[in-house]
Amino acid sequence: MQSFPRTSEVGDRFDARKVSFLNEGLSYGKVILQDAISELVKEGFLTPDNRLTEKGLSDLFLPSIERIKVDFYDYLDSCNLSKGDYIDAKRLGFDFLISLSSSDNELFMSKVLPDLISEGFIERKNGMLYVA
Repeated sequence: MQSFPRTSEVGDRFDARKVSFLNEGLSYGKVILQDAISELVKEGFLTPDNRLTEKGLSDLFLPSIERIKVDFYDYLDSCNLSKGDYIDAKRLGFDFLISLSSSDNELFMSKVLPDLISEGFIERKNGMLYVA
């Protein structure tokens, strides 16, 4: 869903110009796109006038959040961190956060990290992070 920026909100309009196969000029691209849009409308992700719905926002952007969580779990595994271990902020920044796009980095800080803390996977003690 590259046609919607990470800061999308319910009601934002689908931008077909950002669909890559249209930019490449494939002759069947418009037919495929119309079929895809029709399916998104049918499933409730877009309104009939191609605006993002609440369902579309939550369901279509969820994979990015889940992907970032999986990447973070993999990062912790690669550091051999386990329950009670301190998560070094400098190493986190240099090894993990730098690997994310700026929008995913923002998503990690604003949504993923608070979720991990509220789910009890990460603990914050005295301003530092620990694996719970």
